[in-house]
Amino acid sequence: LDGYEFTGSNSVADTAYRVIRSEADFDASFRAAASARRPAFYGQTVVAIVLKTAPSTPLHFSRAEKEGRMINVYAQTCNECSSSRAVMATIPTVGDARSVRFFINGENKAVLGL
Repeated sequence: LDGYEFTGSNSVADTAYRVIRSEADFDASFRAAASARRPAFYGQTVVAIVLKTAPSTPLHFSRAEKEGRMINVYAQTCNECSSSRAVMATIPTVGDARSVRFFINGENKAVLGL
C-alpha cells in the first residue's frame, strides 16, 4: 500500500509493528494521498511497520506465508522503492491464524496477536 502517511501518535519508538483489521482503526492512524488504493477489510488485513523517521534505505513487504496458526510477513530493503515512515501491505484474512510474525531482511523482529 503506497501513498499513505502515518498520522497516529508521534511518540512511536524507533519501530512499531501493527496488524489492522478494521477500517476505523486504519483511518485513525493513516491518511491517504488522492491516488492511494484503499484496503478492502472484508477479507483483508493490513500489516504495517511504522518507523520514527523515514529510513535512508526504504523497506517493502516482499511476501507472506501461513505456518500453522502463524502468518509470517517478510520485509526487506529496496533501493528502488520510495522512502516512507509507514510501510504497509494487505494480506488475506486467514480464519484460523492467531498471530503475525514480522521479519525484516530475514531477522525475526516481532510477533503480534490477531
